[in-house]
Amino acid sequence: MRGFVLGLILVVALMLTVLSRRPGGFRRQLRLVGRRLKVFLWLGGIYIAGSMVIRLVFPSGPVADYGPPALAILLVAVFVVVGALLFVRTFRNLTTLDIGFVKDHLLVAEMSFRQAGITKDRLAAVYGDVLERARRVPGVESAAQVRNVPIGGSFSNRDIIVNGVSRPEH
Repeated sequence: MRGFVLGLILVVALMLTVLSRRPGGFRRQLRLVGRRLKVFLWLGGIYIAGSMVIRLVFPSGPVADYGPPALAILLVAVFVVVGALLFVRTFRNLTTLDIGFVKDHLLVAEMSFRQAGITKDRLAAVYGDVLERARRVPGVESAAQVRNVPIGGSFSNRDIIVNGVSRPEH
């Protein structure tokens, strides 16, 4: 029992340390940790209750000796299986998510003109020329230039420009 309490204290201390480094506000992160802590408490309670039942039903013998460790292994296995199922569900949700555009017949090209020797003052004109040529290809309905492709794995939190006007950073 002391080991469980000590482990619980260490988990809480570790989570609070991680919380102090994560964005999103301490209160929000504390709510998330509370949910995770509830899972640990449930698992610990199941383990303690199961161990007590095993000790009461089988006061001596191999079941009494090996029952609680076997129960702990079973609980960890259940925890891993539930986590895997949640991961699979999340992955399925992401693959079936409506992302706002049709993915079929879509071409994404990444271009970098650094090695071509094009100067920065000509770079905008070259990108514009490539974009215009792409629009003239037969069968192309539309073409656009973006910094980050939607659902492309990269992100940027730089300037937001609406109708050509950049909002100053705060």
